[in-house]
Amino acid sequence: MAIYGRMSDRSEVVAMPLFVESWMNHEVVSVEEKTPVIKVIELFKLRRLLFVPVLRRGKVVGLIADRDVRDVSPSKTAVMDVRELHYLLSRMKAGDIMQPNPTTIRPQETVETAALKMLEHGAHAIPVVDSRGRLTGIITQSDVLRVLIEITGISRGGVQLGFSLSEKTEGIEEITSAIKEKGGRIMSILGTRDAEDACSREVYIRIMPLEEKPLRSLIRHLKKMFDVVSVKRDPSMSKDPERA
Repeated sequence: MAIYGRMSDRSEVVAMPLFVESWMNHEVVSVEEKTPVIKVIELFKLRRLLFVPVLRRGKVVGLIADRDVRDVSPSKTAVMDVRELHYLLSRMKAGDIMQPNPTTIRPQETVETAALKMLEHGAHAIPVVDSRGRLTGIITQSDVLRVLIEITGISRGGVQLGFSLSEKTEGIEEITSAIKEKGGRIMSILGTRDAEDACSREVYIRIMPLEEKPLRSLIRHLKKMFDVVSVKRDPSMSKDPERA
């Protein structure tokens, strides 16, 4: 998916910082590789953490997720004697339960790269490290979703218009001009390209809410000029804009 831009209320392109450092969590709780597991368990409960990077001499060597902590935490249904469980836990270190050699990313890399790494490695969180491998932050799937929501503008409750374009048809400029002529205010423009047909692509333009009558007029106008493949109201809008 290509991001052509996000618009302001005046339909002007707004620069969106899409680097990891702009969206990551800067205040990260970390533990040393030799930190006792009992202390790690207490830390997760006290701070309600989901992920904790593990360090060795300041560099990231592992990642502990809340599920890793749950797997070693004593439960009321444990068959083993509670005293024996605590004894075993007292001998375990963070390095014993961590996921070693986690996928990492640099602060200057893009959020799209972080999303790709998450998908390729099945990671729910990625430690952010500097050129020396030292921890500077962490970026999670929730952070990536926040970026998607912010870029698309879906939380503002508009209408997404989908268009099919080819090399022989009009381009994005013609579509955006037609929308503006009818009073539409553009929030975002996203595009995809068909992997099998390099000459074909789909463009999705989200516009700000319009009154029902001008909105339906705009849609009829666009359908006469372009190949409109979809019209979707955002969740906060209930009426169907395609019904004239």
